[in-house]
Amino acid sequence: MDGVSKLYVDANIIIYFIEGNAEIQSVVGRVFVDADGRGIPLVTSDISIAECLHGAYKRKNEQLLELYRSFFADDELIALAPVTASILDLSAQIGADYALKTIDAIHVASAIGLGCDALLTNDKGLRAPKQLAVNQLADWR
Repeated sequence: MDGVSKLYVDANIIIYFIEGNAEIQSVVGRVFVDADGRGIPLVTSDISIAECLHGAYKRKNEQLLELYRSFFADDELIALAPVTASILDLSAQIGADYALKTIDAIHVASAIGLGCDALLTNDKGLRAPKQLAVNQLADWR
């Protein structure tokens, strides 16, 4: 995490933190604690809410819905950023330039728009312009 001043957290990392097995929850937890200890804010896009809640709704799991709602309500842990027209425009450009799915391009554009210098994901296919380092969760194990 050296050199990181603001860390964007992809929705899949949040899903692992809430739903993953104990080992992966521990890895994500260590990243979150390390960031907090270094004063590095964690941010994600409002779009992550929909991505995370989708599975809970699909499984009709009220307890899981509440866990996600509590997580996203804790602005001390993670800040939420709105998906704006300018972020969507940038995401269209990044998606076209890097052959990304729209949802992934929105995450990358959000991270750049928020001034993040790193993005934490577990998506091996996620690419980004040079100003945004893409870090894989597997590298933290």
